[in-house]
Amino acid sequence: MFLMCLLAMMAASLSAKAQEVTITLWPGWNWISYPNAEVMDIATALGGFEPMNGDMVKSQFSNSAYVNGQWRGGVTHFMPGWGYKYYSNRSEMVSFVFSDTNPHVVTTSEPTDITAVSAVVGGTVTLPESSHVFLRGVCWATEPNPNINGSHTSDGTNTGSFSSSLDNLSPNTTYYVRAYVVWDSGLNYGNEVSFSTFDDGGSNVPEGAINGLFSINANGDQVYFSQGNLQYRASTNTWRFAENQQDIIGYANSNISSTYNG
Repeated sequence: MFLMCLLAMMAASLSAKAQEVTITLWPGWNWISYPNAEVMDIATALGGFEPMNGDMVKSQFSNSAYVNGQWRGGVTHFMPGWGYKYYSNRSEMVSFVFSDTNPHVVTTSEPTDITAVSAVVGGTVTLPESSHVFLRGVCWATEPNPNINGSHTSDGTNTGSFSSSLDNLSPNTTYYVRAYVVWDSGLNYGNEVSFSTFDDGGSNVPEGAINGLFSINANGDQVYFSQGNLQYRASTNTWRFAENQQDIIGYANSNISSTYNG
């Protein structure tokens, strides 16, 4: 409920998607506004526009100047809805177009620790230092483009990397996941990743095998073990394979001596 209310309030003051707007600059100082719904670094926001040495940008808090091919100063990003002053050193009127490229403020990590019913997925939030994170996490579904209206986690209010454990998944199912962040400028989703849970065995368990799959390497490969195959040698603290398939102890293990080899 908190998340929905927060997004509703932000939607009232921010456009739903980034815009592409042509700005005309006259020689000298110009008032401009930044209409995009996402924060962008100054070079990305100005797109293909080529500033001249000495051009300046001022916000209500700071300023930057264009020097030797780079913007230097306190204005490093354009903030949604803010007004700026741009000083053009050209003697003629020029125009530029604000880029509508979405910034990568949050990225989704590759899934790990995948089982038949769970997986670990996270992301990384990268924002300007002055930004405030209200919520971050991952959302998932069995269809592409999952969003926070469906299954999602809540993983704190910080920038940087985080991870989430997705539990109670269905075996042998493909899931789609996106990291998300809710911050000063609204809601952003990361790139989409997908993974498939393993088969939990069930009716597919071979005769005589333990009802469960065991991971055997970092690639996620899993195998069945035969009942009675794997035994523990207490005297040497080692594991071994039984000589005979019928050599199975089962629940009687709880009653054996600590030195029993079996």
